[in-house]
Amino acid sequence: MRRGVWRFVGSAAVALALIGLWQLGADAGLISPVFFPGPDRSFGTLWEQLHEAEFWYAFVETLRRMALGFVSAALIGIAAGALIGLSRNLRDYVEPTLELIRPLPASAVIPVFVLLIPIAFNVAKRTGKSLLLIGLPMVAGLSVVHGLIPPLGHGQLPYLGSVKDQPQ
Repeated sequence: MRRGVWRFVGSAAVALALIGLWQLGADAGLISPVFFPGPDRSFGTLWEQLHEAEFWYAFVETLRRMALGFVSAALIGIAAGALIGLSRNLRDYVEPTLELIRPLPASAVIPVFVLLIPIAFNVAKRTGKSLLLIGLPMVAGLSVVHGLIPPLGHGQLPYLGSVKDQPQ
């Protein structure tokens, strides 16, 4: 119990120190207050907006779009991953590309995916759909594919011509 109290106190102290540094940075005025307002202005504006209906409408709409994006992306990604994982023919065509992008973190793949497909970005922008709906199906699909099909192990690189695959 005592250790938990000290962790809480330490965490609170770090948070307060960061807010203090933020305020000092804003007061120094090195960056325009339009781009770098201090916590006094930020928290003051937040407090004012918490009492307005428009803030809560935008908040609920943001949550709705996020939930819709996550659910839609998961459904699309799971379906695509299941198709790839269960179809040997489809997997033969797609697996080399999947193995290439497998080690990349999702936070790196989604922006690149969106940038490489500007049509998807424009559709998302014009329809007001979340970019989650564009980028997350690929991540969810990869997860399903690799849940159904084990990854290639060491020495099992038929696409790259592994030494083990060479005739003796």
